Amino acid sequence: MGLYAHQCNSKQFSRIEEIWDQWNNEVRQLFYTNYGDLPYLLDVKIVYSRAINVPNFSKKLMNITGISEQWVAVQIKKKGDIKCIPWKSLKDLILTHPDVRKRVDVFALSIYGLVIFPKALGYVDEAVTDLFDRLDKRVTPIPTILAETFRSLNACRKAVATPRRDDISKEKWMAILQNL
Repeated sequence: MGLYAHQCNSKQFSRIEEIWDQWNNEVRQLFYTNYGDLPYLLDVKIVYSRAINVPNFSKKLMNITGISEQWVAVQIKKKGDIKCIPWKSLKDLILTHPDVRKRVDVFALSIYGLVIFPKALGYVDEAVTDLFDRLDKRVTPIPTILAETFRSLNACRKAVATPRRDDISKEKWMAILQNL
């Protein structure tokens, strides 16, 4: 896995670039219209390297939170294929952790997981923890951030295009949001 977290090796990526280069302006414009500026990621230079001794999700959470392996193991949940930790567990740490630095770190992790890269409502997933771990090690994850931002924005674009029910009152929405 390189600095750019994706499932595509260099040969596959080269093929994607070749396809893009073969398209005329009309096809490219159609792509831009449907998917925005996603093709700019093709210009990002990717560093491929093998991961050596990469800590697992539990270890990363232990490093970020400063909490025991037993506590972390109990908190980890699965949402589909994604390992994640509930926001409630992180919120409790933010409010009670004796180490102010760890409280700040967990708060930042929560913002990344719940606001910037949300995957499962009310949970922070393993990919966000991996990104946060890399940030803490001063690894520059710009391509990862760009890719996740485009992915999140694409999900937002689809959500906005989805018809909504108008029969839900403001009070009901407030109750739903307060119970998160």
